Amino acid sequence: MTNKKALRIFTAQEHEMMGSTPLNPKAFEKPFTPEALVDGSSDVAIIDEVRQGEVIEAMAASQYFGLELLEVPMIKLSKLDHETGEVIDKIPQLVGIHDLLRNEIVRDPEILEVHTLSEEGKRKLFVGEVVRASSQEQKG
Repeated sequence: MTNKKALRIFTAQEHEMMGSTPLNPKAFEKPFTPEALVDGSSDVAIIDEVRQGEVIEAMAASQYFGLELLEVPMIKLSKLDHETGEVIDKIPQLVGIHDLLRNEIVRDPEILEVHTLSEEGKRKLFVGEVVRASSQEQKG
């Protein structure tokens, strides 16, 4: 996904994990709601359907999964709550590790279970600490 319209299915939290920035700064006010829902340009059912089965490479979150340099966590996008528009699972599911050095994707459950999200990662990325900091930078 590289075009601007496609990027709007991501939440501010997901943008943080990918190392990108939402197009609309208001997305930081609702860090767990896809950007197209924050500004009202789409509805929940459509965005949720587009997100189904999508996986992002979360390069900015590598350190929080205890990965080596050139290993990138692959995160499955969470379903949306159709009432609130927010992601259901705030803590993402690791579904693979893209080893850039070997140019392969590791999906072995035994290897993935070793790489759980650290407490620091939960606090900084998924409770919204980093997202709130980015929101303040956008305003300031």
